[in-house]
Amino acid sequence: MDRRLGALACIGLTSLLAGCGDGGGEDLIDADALRNCLAKHGASFGAHPAAATGYAPLFHLAPDLEGKIRGSSVEVFIERSAVRARRDAADAKGALTAVGLSEPTGSVEQSRNAVVVFEPPPSSEARSAVRSCLSG
Repeated sequence: MDRRLGALACIGLTSLLAGCGDGGGEDLIDADALRNCLAKHGASFGAHPAAATGYAPLFHLAPDLEGKIRGSSVEVFIERSAVRARRDAADAKGALTAVGLSEPTGSVEQSRNAVVVFEPPPSSEARSAVRSCLSG
């Protein structure tokens, strides 16, 4: 009887640990779903002059999506976990500070595993659209 109980405890512990990895069990944002949501709010993706992209080399990331929304260029970074996305957002803010943007927080939105960087800082309508897609 003790062996069975021990085996059940091991199985339960193993299943709990399997969900504790990098991104395991998190409610993650899908790049395609985010792109579609942003497009519904007027964003366009594709061949745009890279404004925000000029900062990406400073924090060593290639964006997953590049586009425009309501007068701002946007770069979208999708990570495997919220922890990585928070690091990306911090790196982006540091890079924006390094190029002279005095308030980089206004140009970076992060939610769950996604980060959106704006150039120039977004209008309230653009920020609201991005936030609604990130929370969806």
